[in-house]
Order: sequence, then C-alpha cells, then structure tokens
Amino acid sequence: MQRGAVKRDKKIYKEIAFIEEKITNNEVIKIEDVEKLAEKAYIRPLLYNILKNYEKLDLFPSKYLEHKFQAESELSYWLAHPNELQTPPDKIELLKVIKRNIDNEIRDFYVFRFCKNPPHWAAREGWLLGVSGPYFSDTIPYSGVPGNF
Repeated sequence: MQRGAVKRDKKIYKEIAFIEEKITNNEVIKIEDVEKLAEKAYIRPLLYNILKNYEKLDLFPSKYLEHKFQAESELSYWLAHPNELQTPPDKIELLKVIKRNIDNEIRDFYVFRFCKNPPHWAAREGWLLGVSGPYFSDTIPYSGVPGNF
C-alpha cells in the first residue's frame, strides 16, 4: 500500500512541483496557475498541503475548502492509487450528502458517481459509486478522512 501511495504521489507531484520551486526561489506565483491546478480534484490534497507547509494558503482557491470539494478530492486521490483505478476518475459527480449522527454529532458523507473513459479497464463498468467521509464542522481541510469507499 505504501509503495503504491508513494508512486501515486510522485506522479501527482510532477504536475505541481513548479509551484514549490517558485516558492523556494522566492518567485511570484500566479493565482491562475494555482487555480488551474486546483480544478483537478486529485491534485488538491497535495497542492493544499504544499501551500500550507510554506504558509501560502492565501493562494489556495477558497471555494475548494468546502466539504463537497474536499470529499471529491479525497475520493479522486484515493482512486488514483495503484491498488484502485491507478488514475483519477475521468468524470465525477456529487449525487447526495447523507447526514448521520455519530457520537452525538452530525457527520456528512458524500456520495459520488464516477467513471473512466476507454481504454481504461474500468470503463466497461460504466458509472460506479464512491463515498467519502465523514466530514463534520471542524474537519481540518485536506487532512484526510477516515474513509473512501
């Protein structure tokens, strides 16, 4: 599992490494560059944590701090693991938010449908379901969640 996670993260990091290089070289980072990266759900967890590490979270688009976008990101990131789809979904859509009382606190679970395009082996399955959660009011952004299924 760990080797697969490292392999996935190295692949994603190649797409965002220039942001960290600009930060360490004290170069100007265009907000448009960060926004373009953040549009890709599977990239958001690593992008957020790099910006957090360098105290540059003001560059992270605030709309992606909403739980629905975090849930989409966590599920896409998880699906990109070599033991899952190996790559993020080609399409992902939020279907429903399910609220459950767990330990006297309301927690949100986000249900998505996702699919892969041919020639990926999962394309023949059509739309599949995935769940990310639980999220609650004080969930720390992009800190990971107990489950993606």
